[in-house]
Amino acid sequence: MTAPVLRDMSISLGAFMRHLPLALRHLPHRLQADGAVVEQADGRRLVIRAEPAPPRRLSATLALPRCLVTLAFDGWDAPDRDAFVREFDRVFQRGGG
Repeated sequence: MTAPVLRDMSISLGAFMRHLPLALRHLPHRLQADGAVVEQADGRRLVIRAEPAPPRRLSATLALPRCLVTLAFDGWDAPDRDAFVREFDRVFQRGGG
């Protein structure tokens, strides 16, 4: 198993769980209360876990929700893992300006 991919995301756990199926739409998966498990026929496995974190305070009146997300890959080669992480990041990317 390779080192897990960690993300400190500006999103609530509820919003994360609503968007997670979009990142997994092409993979066989089981959603759980705090993430998902992907198990492929070829033995590759991915466990995604999210946990709420204290909000990120930008000022006394503005705070952003946060989740700490772990993507634990087992049996994935580097190109496939990197491609999944790119798509995962794209699904959760938000516009700003």
